[in-house]
Amino acid sequence: MLRHLRAAAGNPTLAAISRRTSVSVATLSRLFAGSTLPSRQAVVATAKTLTTDGNELNAVNDLYLRALMERARARPRLTAASATGKDPELQQFQDNLQALVRSSGLSVRQLAARTGIARSTISDALHHTRLPRPDTVAAIAEACGDAPDSWKRAVTELARAHEQAAKTAREESAPSPSDTLIEAAVTRSPAEIAALAANLKDNGQSAVAARLVETAVKERTVEDVAALAVALLNPTPDRDGEGESLAEVPPQKQEPTSWWRRRLGQAD
Repeated sequence: MLRHLRAAAGNPTLAAISRRTSVSVATLSRLFAGSTLPSRQAVVATAKTLTTDGNELNAVNDLYLRALMERARARPRLTAASATGKDPELQQFQDNLQALVRSSGLSVRQLAARTGIARSTISDALHHTRLPRPDTVAAIAEACGDAPDSWKRAVTELARAHEQAAKTAREESAPSPSDTLIEAAVTRSPAEIAALAANLKDNGQSAVAARLVETAVKERTVEDVAALAVALLNPTPDRDGEGESLAEVPPQKQEPTSWWRRRLGQAD
């Protein structure tokens, strides 16, 4: 966009643009080459030397904010133990909003008077770890003489990104059905644990059965582990409330399987 505006303005030299904007030639060179994303002040100042068309200036502002959000999303997120404890995307957004306020020369008190928004709300929008409301950001931008819609769209996109990240984090941290099953099952009697493990294995869930046995071995007493080993290696048929076998045909006595021996051996 800026290269197009420069061409339309007759391709002024970088030195000439630098004299009019106080932006260094080196920064302008990187800006027009697209190799870096400089400060918003540098971009806006450069655009204003090349055009006075309000629509074109708004388009430059939109493109800059969009590029800023893309760059923030591409960077690794800071951990909760970071120095500021603030999301890097939010920090970058607030840095630019603060720069806009500084360039306007307005104080927080003056912004509050112009927007009708409480000073504490404006201060939170500029500094708080919570994402500001789009309407608040738009009002601040308009009071500073900038395009409010661009800022409103930027903070709305940021809010969507935060919501998606939070949803993904919740889904990743939610316990799996097998985890819930194991957590409940390991408190049951050794015989019940053995029966469930055998059932899981017979139904193709050997990995879950193995985790159940290993968890029980780690959390139960020595006596319970011994009883569990006996129940695993010498399975008995399930019984109903009358004490009679539910199996139509009594199972044949089985030799301990190598699978159970490996599970118990690994858990020791």
